[in-house]
Amino acid sequence: RVRFLHDNLRPRDLLWTRSPHGKYCLAQVLTPWEYHEGPGSVEADIVNVVRCQILSVRQVDDVPGEIINCFRPTRAIQGIRKPTAISYSQLLWNQLAHSNDYDPVRGCLSDLFSFLDPETAEDVVFIYLQKLGWLVIPHSRKADTMGFEFILIHANSKKRAVVQVKTGSVPLRREDWGNFTDEVFLFQTNGNYCGADTQGVTCLDPEQLRTFISEYLDVMPKAVQRWVMQLRGNM
Repeated sequence: RVRFLHDNLRPRDLLWTRSPHGKYCLAQVLTPWEYHEGPGSVEADIVNVVRCQILSVRQVDDVPGEIINCFRPTRAIQGIRKPTAISYSQLLWNQLAHSNDYDPVRGCLSDLFSFLDPETAEDVVFIYLQKLGWLVIPHSRKADTMGFEFILIHANSKKRAVVQVKTGSVPLRREDWGNFTDEVFLFQTNGNYCGADTQGVTCLDPEQLRTFISEYLDVMPKAVQRWVMQLRGNM
């Protein structure tokens, strides 16, 4: 941990931290690593220090799943390397600190899904299908679920369905999902579907999802709201 602090942290880097009660904070590093050997530091067992400005993140859904997942390993400190997580952290810091410390992200609303991490993209599909009457079985949405993201039951027809979501350029083949006895919803954030139409398999249109997000922005996770407003140029 000390070596990581010494070798990796630089002024203007951002740090995420979480309290035992699940309260998240975002901090900006102000100084390089320092070693303090005074009586107070030794007594508190805090001798390796980087000075930071720390801001509270008030809304839990302001923290995207990609960052929350980094707190699951038992390591006390680790690097977050994914570009979407870095860009979002900088966007959030600028807004929380009312600053221009980091260059604004450039893009348009059609780029939205390229800025969402996989878990947040799943959240959007989750909400969209629930608005269509599909209820999500909560325990089915776990990291060890094999082959799909979650299981659905329709509130009226009682039909079952499964959902698969892919981000980036990874394609989804319709035929690969034709052997399910349930219905299947596929969502590829770039609309990258391939293969012949397959009975029982529905491919969701990214443009339709973007329209849904705009129309129901007030029920989207805060992380999605922030990206939409940023890309609209209103923040």
